Amino acid sequence: MVGSAAMPGVLFLCVANSARSQLAEGLARARFGDRLLIQSAGSEPKGLNPMAIEVMRERGLDISGHTSKRADAIDPASVDVVVTLCAEEVCPAFLRPVRRVHWPIPDPAGDYPPAELRRRFRRARRQITERLAGLEASLAIPDGTSLMPASTDDRAEVEALLTASGLPLDGLDDGFPRGAVVARARGELVGVAAVETWDDNALLRSVAVVDAFRKRHLGEALVADRVAWTQAQLREDGQPAYGSISLLTTTAEAFFASRGFVTKPRGKLPPSLERSTQTQLSACSTAVAMTRMLMLDRDELFADGIASEIDAHGTMLPLWRRYPDIERYSIGWRMGSGEWYLHLWQLWFERLTPDEQAAYRARWEPDEPADWKGWFEDDELDDDAS
Repeated sequence: MVGSAAMPGVLFLCVANSARSQLAEGLARARFGDRLLIQSAGSEPKGLNPMAIEVMRERGLDISGHTSKRADAIDPASVDVVVTLCAEEVCPAFLRPVRRVHWPIPDPAGDYPPAELRRRFRRARRQITERLAGLEASLAIPDGTSLMPASTDDRAEVEALLTASGLPLDGLDDGFPRGAVVARARGELVGVAAVETWDDNALLRSVAVVDAFRKRHLGEALVADRVAWTQAQLREDGQPAYGSISLLTTTAEAFFASRGFVTKPRGKLPPSLERSTQTQLSACSTAVAMTRMLMLDRDELFADGIASEIDAHGTMLPLWRRYPDIERYSIGWRMGSGEWYLHLWQLWFERLTPDEQAAYRARWEPDEPADWKGWFEDDELDDDAS
């Protein structure tokens, strides 16, 4: 690795270095801390988008000090992995032969009403958050290797690799090209992995690497990329599209177990996966079934919960206003939504400045019912949270 003997470097690239790459830089810095050198840039910098600052504050992250910069202002020797985020546009080039990963995230910026603009930025933030889960695996792949979403132009090479690897082509269209990623080195296809999606579940299939790239961490990177891609898929309402990802294997149970997949009886696979050609093949009748649950990033879940409350009420209401029909300390409070809301409220309140906290207390303390008197005192808050 070249970025630093002690700190590998990651560069996020898009066109304007205004929205997606800025979100990615802030999220990656928060996630990886001092383990990675994180930078972002663009081919046509346009300045930091104010909405990017706002939605990152919902995560308790301040990127207001970020600046837009050109890709050619980045020291090439500081970069080990380039992550491009363009979807509709042509991504900027980075000529040094580094590892490359492509995450096509739609540009959230544009001439939209404020509520829609915020929704689009939150969606991009969530997608980037989930894709970060697969980033570190890409640092270990050989220099000059790229991981890119598959296209129909890759079909012949993918089929040849799967055939050479002894994997079935039956039902390949169930996950190709939309759910597939390909790895290339010096222009040659050297790896592939695909995901089929069925209702709210997913099936990992067709994980193959050419002989020359085996035991070089490419298989791990392909699997990590597809798991992260699956987690990043969202429904129209912004909720995760898939709750689990499963697979069938005859030779790699230990490999997948070390990556969070748990062996399951075939009859316990999600019923929707029975529609997959893969699960019906006689060649797969003796394969081991494995499943991994997909969990949304906790910080992202909290941020979305807080944002939804503020969108609905203009602020985080005090608990007696948000749930007036639930008695304090009651079983209904503990077993219902009260405890979850209390956690969100505390996360939000702790991020306010002292002046903002004082203004909030002045607004709501006179409104406290008798059994909530003194609730803003630290010992009362701790008592409710315990």
